[in-house]
Amino acid sequence: MNVAAGRAAQAATQGQGAIALRTSVNTWECDQMGHMNVRFYGQHFDDADEYLKQRMGLDRRAGPILRPRQERLQFRRELHAGATILVRQTPVAFGAGIAGAGTLRLNAVIEDAVAGTLSANLDTDFGLLSPAGFLPLPALAALDLAEQAPLIATGGVTPCAAAADRLGLIPTYQGVVRPADCDRAGLLTRRSLITRCSDAIGHVRLSGMPSWEEMKARGLGSAALEYRIDWIAPPRAGDLIELRSGFDTMGPKTLHLFHWMLDAETGAACATIEVTAIYFSFETRKSIAIPDDIRAGLAAALRPWRGVPQA
Repeated sequence: MNVAAGRAAQAATQGQGAIALRTSVNTWECDQMGHMNVRFYGQHFDDADEYLKQRMGLDRRAGPILRPRQERLQFRRELHAGATILVRQTPVAFGAGIAGAGTLRLNAVIEDAVAGTLSANLDTDFGLLSPAGFLPLPALAALDLAEQAPLIATGGVTPCAAAADRLGLIPTYQGVVRPADCDRAGLLTRRSLITRCSDAIGHVRLSGMPSWEEMKARGLGSAALEYRIDWIAPPRAGDLIELRSGFDTMGPKTLHLFHWMLDAETGAACATIEVTAIYFSFETRKSIAIPDDIRAGLAAALRPWRGVPQA
């Protein structure tokens, strides 16, 4: 699509959410799969949230802080180096949610500003966090949150280090939370959480997936379609954290894996991240059925979570 057509497409979508960010995709934001890495989607949504706070009249430098509690991030189209992008935000619903009364559900999207196409959308349930706990937010949406589907599934064993050992979950990340990983309140940001999940994939591959070198030789890539994030107790600067990961189920084309982010000192859960991923052909950039040899290797590594009862 040429620039003029892109401007026309953009004009057609004006009014469908306030513009909260204007930026572009840099070469160094792209990974070995040839597209913008998931962590930078997280960063752009993080940055857009600062404009949401400003529009809500919240003090961004002092007082309570707007924090996500549960999120569903869906990837729609790839973004490549040089793409010009917009982030738009729309309040969807308001009411009693996981953060209590005054929870806000917000829909945010990343658009290719030239093509006028949707690249990703993020639904987030926000609460207003103070030292005393979560406070009610001002109502920004007329629709009752109770009328909306929950963003995170329930059921299964409660995440913790002991449960990870019992399920045989794979250690895939181990590190420290640095001040640069955190927001003003000293809590891990969305980008920093997604970064840990992205960096863990190399260790996830050790459980039955082919290495990146093997995939490249076969002309295969992999990509996430969806992240579902439950912020249970966000880590703070200085915390030692680890990821324990497993494969939950497989479909003809999709595989479902999950990460438990745990406090390495206490074993308590900080967050859970459920990921839907695919394999794709580098030649066509289209998804493919999971190859039989990869499927066989993954079958031996399945560690269902949601269907597992408490010990």
